[in-house]
Amino acid sequence: MRLLRLFLVAVAVLTAVVQTGLVGPNRPAVERDFGLTHTQFGLGLAGVWVFTGVLTLLVSGRLRRLNPVAVVQGGMAVQVAGFAVVVLGAGGGVGWLALGWGLVLLGAGVRYVTNNISMDLRPANPRRGVLLLHSYNAGGKALGPLVVAAVFALGWTWRTSFLVVGAATLALLLVFLPAIPAARRFYANHPRRPRPDGQGFERGLLRDRRFWMFAAGIGLIAGGEAAFATLLPTFLVKVRGLSEATAATLFTVHLLGLMTGRFLAAGLGKRVPSNAIIAVCLTAGVFVAPALLLDVPAVRVVSLFLMGFQFSAVWPVFYTQAALHLPGHRDMLAYGANLGSAILMSGCVFVSSAIADANLTAAMFFGPCVLWGFGAMYAASRLSRPPEGQPAS
Repeated sequence: MRLLRLFLVAVAVLTAVVQTGLVGPNRPAVERDFGLTHTQFGLGLAGVWVFTGVLTLLVSGRLRRLNPVAVVQGGMAVQVAGFAVVVLGAGGGVGWLALGWGLVLLGAGVRYVTNNISMDLRPANPRRGVLLLHSYNAGGKALGPLVVAAVFALGWTWRTSFLVVGAATLALLLVFLPAIPAARRFYANHPRRPRPDGQGFERGLLRDRRFWMFAAGIGLIAGGEAAFATLLPTFLVKVRGLSEATAATLFTVHLLGLMTGRFLAAGLGKRVPSNAIIAVCLTAGVFVAPALLLDVPAVRVVSLFLMGFQFSAVWPVFYTQAALHLPGHRDMLAYGANLGSAILMSGCVFVSSAIADANLTAAMFFGPCVLWGFGAMYAASRLSRPPEGQPAS
């Protein structure tokens, strides 16, 4: 079990490095090299995200029959191929970048099942399992921009960051190959929950409004975070006149706030209800105003850190809350989360990018507003209330 937990920590950190290190901090350089506007970048990223999200859900039935750790490692292998395409396609056009990034996103999509493995490893408190997983993920998010900042500081190009992260992915894949037989032994003694209808691709679940509410909620949470994160370095460079390395460092400060919020929520155990954690996190979004509107370095640092709390525990707490309502459909929830993220995250990035072409400062407020919209939708939904016969979590 210890090996499996170490594997999940490594995967969570690496996933986050990819998310925050290779998109937001690299975005100004990528747009400059390929002559892309903010809108074109956002639209291209949206198209690739949606395609890979739909593809992952369609193959979820086959993935459900496999060792979940083997599925995660298969996703890592696909990502290594994607990094290689981006690096080796340096002399090609934007199509090579789209292909490589598509493989990276596809590999990341099948790895959403790590949330379920975390719950399986902590059956007495599954919420804590997912919160801890995402806490380490947040640590990786803070590391990602630092990797890119170091690459730029050394005078290397943005493609070098893909090479570094690709090499790290390959190394972790090889180091943790023994996790596959370890998972086989674990699940032999702790069988996974059976599917209620016995089907691989659970079509009946697609008619359940709770599933789509869950997918939409996850998409809004991820979309609001991505809309803010992908534009923050660009805002700091273009509006505040900071260097790309300094912008990446300030982005890290924001992500440290996100990580702190998740660890604090995990430390609460079962003492605080899920709805209270979500409410506190969403309230922290008010710090977006001083972070963006006041050109005072100390205020900017503190506000960006505190604003990280808005994006901290909402995703993992909401995920485990939904799992209480649909306990026999965890794998479909994992891939539904990926699809919801693919559609709404890419949509949010596109919309915020389009706004940024007109007013970059205004676009920075879009992400926090999306989170507040999720809060209103969640409060009105069945998922905000405990399932029948269960106490509030």
